[in-house]
Amino acid sequence: MRVKYGTKEEIGPWMDLVREVSPGFPGLETEECLQEHRETVLKFMGDRRALCVKSGEGIAGVLLFSRKRNQICCLAVSPWHRREGIASALLGEALGQLDRSRDITVSTFREEDEKGRAPRALYRKFGFVEGELVEEYGYPNQVFVLPRKGQVVMETERLILREFVPEDFEPFFEIVSDSETMQHYPKPFDVEKTRGWIAWNLQNYRAYGFGLWAVVLKETGRLIGDCGITMQDIDGEKLPEIGYHIHKKYWRQGFGSEAARAVRDWGFRNTEYDCLYSYMKYTNVGSYSTALATGMKKVKEYPDEKNGVSYAYAITREEWELLKNDRD
Repeated sequence: MRVKYGTKEEIGPWMDLVREVSPGFPGLETEECLQEHRETVLKFMGDRRALCVKSGEGIAGVLLFSRKRNQICCLAVSPWHRREGIASALLGEALGQLDRSRDITVSTFREEDEKGRAPRALYRKFGFVEGELVEEYGYPNQVFVLPRKGQVVMETERLILREFVPEDFEPFFEIVSDSETMQHYPKPFDVEKTRGWIAWNLQNYRAYGFGLWAVVLKETGRLIGDCGITMQDIDGEKLPEIGYHIHKKYWRQGFGSEAARAVRDWGFRNTEYDCLYSYMKYTNVGSYSTALATGMKKVKEYPDEKNGVSYAYAITREEWELLKNDRD
């Protein structure tokens, strides 16, 4: 199978495919709409923004993309060539043409729409996450977002903290699926929970400007955990919480404290919160030891349905300023 740029000489078979699949695409219901789409395709062909896979003299799959908008605009495969990997080949080629330092978007059918099952699965496979609900041509759709490659947020002497990317799944799953690492959780994470955790943080970056970031060892480039700020329910209040997980191979080497102190400093410098928290199950000695190492003090002990009893630690902006002055 070869993915190639579509040429203006191929507009005939290209539009044959479009007409074949048009009943499933909003905005292609009339002959006038199809003619408008034909003109759009010709423009994309002229700018080398139209990809296709041929089958004999015909075309089996097509894709339009926009470099300016960093967007997948249209993807269609002939019903006679489904399950041949054509959509994956086209999408993979298009993503290679787009700017991975920025979010890449695509619009597709909503979850409850039967037509959305295959495209939504395809985009998830490539690391896209659900975005906003929209209407296009009067039809309910949803934007999917492929987050930009993990931007570095901060560095310490030994660590890099950067945004998660979907490709972090394997090394992160190794950490959070381990029963010893997750002994203070109800149970270790499974595949679905791990993917959901990464997707949740990608959404947090867009919603809040922060989340849990991937912790990477400078010396080796290996992902060894996560650390960052998320909004958590602490005894009935929604509060900014510094959380962390470190691969058990790297316990007792100060990596958790080093990352948490950097996140604490980032939080006070880049947000308006006057207090940052950490909370944990009462049995989690390692976690509250890390909280203490960041200058936090125990401020609350309360019954918690998930943990039985939880401890909450906190540091105020004023206390942080005093710590900072002492270091300076």
